[in-house]
Amino acid sequence: MNLNPSDIAYWEKMDHDFRAVVGEWFAWNAETLRLLPKYQDIRTGYLRMAEAASISSEAFAREWKRSVGPGDHADIAESLREESRRFRKPHRAIDVVLNVCKAEIRFAKQWGAVQSEDELKEFENNEVMRWPSDHSLVVDHGFYAIYIAWRPDTRIIVPDNRPTLLRALALDKSLWRAISPRQFEELVAYLYETLGCRATLTQATRDFGADILAVHSGPLDSELLIAVQVKKYAADHKVGLKGVFELHGAVTHYRADTGHLITTSDFTGPARRFAESNRYHLVGLASLEKELPRLFL
Repeated sequence: MNLNPSDIAYWEKMDHDFRAVVGEWFAWNAETLRLLPKYQDIRTGYLRMAEAASISSEAFAREWKRSVGPGDHADIAESLREESRRFRKPHRAIDVVLNVCKAEIRFAKQWGAVQSEDELKEFENNEVMRWPSDHSLVVDHGFYAIYIAWRPDTRIIVPDNRPTLLRALALDKSLWRAISPRQFEELVAYLYETLGCRATLTQATRDFGADILAVHSGPLDSELLIAVQVKKYAADHKVGLKGVFELHGAVTHYRADTGHLITTSDFTGPARRFAESNRYHLVGLASLEKELPRLFL
């Protein structure tokens, strides 16, 4: 993927602001719990995060990944995915996190460190300044946005629950209605991986008509590049010529060898004829429902 230098510079500025504000938020949380023995494990985690924020974005992201945990926390990871998708762009999630943390720190100055269980109860019940952990998931969404959804060269890996979800879809066809468009793209990318391809999701915007780029290895070190477009449509909303024209543009832009269009609905007659004339492969919901049990059950 070609990275725009201005986008990288903007990400670096946002990362700097994120580490400064959220790092201070963790430090304040740690200070709040300083004299409460029963919360020292939580306080230690806050101190580790505050220290990592002062070192580098890599250290901050790595410490957050450790705190989220490995595969046992797949449900948490999926929650972060889903909540982050509520924002049209990842940086909007980051803006929300910064505003929440700044507000908490600003109002917290009237409290200082909590000295006793009674003060802790008063702190938790205060109408203006809520207990810090109420906003911990909001902060997690910010981490997901800046270090996974938006970072150009992210190295963080969130536990992968796509095989589980695909098995569920193979068993219950009604679940197709519940998944989001981006989630459908992720599932299709995993399908290509299962079939032996290297699959990469393109960026959410300005993708030039391809949601996934899949590379299939052939004989004698040859490779076939497939531009894949994904349409999460209602069953009665067929993909028309506009969809296959977009796929045609993606094949041209990425200089792909062929194009695939995959949808949760079906295709109009003109769309099928155009795809056939260009040797593009179309996959509708009926084909998906037939293929999933073979692969995942």
